[in-house]
Amino acid sequence: MLEAGNIFDDSEIKTELFTSLNKNPLDSNCLKPLFECIKNAVEKVSARKPDGFVLFIDEISLLVNLGASLPAISSFVQQCYTLCAKLSNIPGNLLIGSIIDECDSENERLINYLTYIADINIKLEGLKTGYSKETDGKISIEVKNKSKCISSHQKQLFKVTDKGTKLLPLGI
Repeated sequence: MLEAGNIFDDSEIKTELFTSLNKNPLDSNCLKPLFECIKNAVEKVSARKPDGFVLFIDEISLLVNLGASLPAISSFVQQCYTLCAKLSNIPGNLLIGSIIDECDSENERLINYLTYIADINIKLEGLKTGYSKETDGKISIEVKNKSKCISSHQKQLFKVTDKGTKLLPLGI
């Protein structure tokens, strides 16, 4: 786990996380130890009084692959959101990443749920036609304004280079 730029390893925490998931993955509280671990890390970071923090969950669909139910994952996501928005005295942002597996119905339902609750959706797609010298894929960005019930959409092509990524307008 990475906490404020420092990696720490605690085998006791790892054991507890997997034991709770293996006991009853259908229980909506099976991810509670994982949330408590994250909450403790956020509290340590908050004690240093930074301007803000980002809680980044890189691959949430792994929880589905490990057997956690969708209600358990949605409860976990809500707890993390509440931690970032209200529980911490430092403003936080929740960033969740996932790989879309269209062959897995559980994964697809999870992605639909995350898309629904998110304020900003960023979707990266490779080229459907295969390889191109000019571009590597398409990026779609949707920004929701839930208070006004509107959203804005933007699509661009992207090219990954040695020094970063170039964004290119569609149609060129």
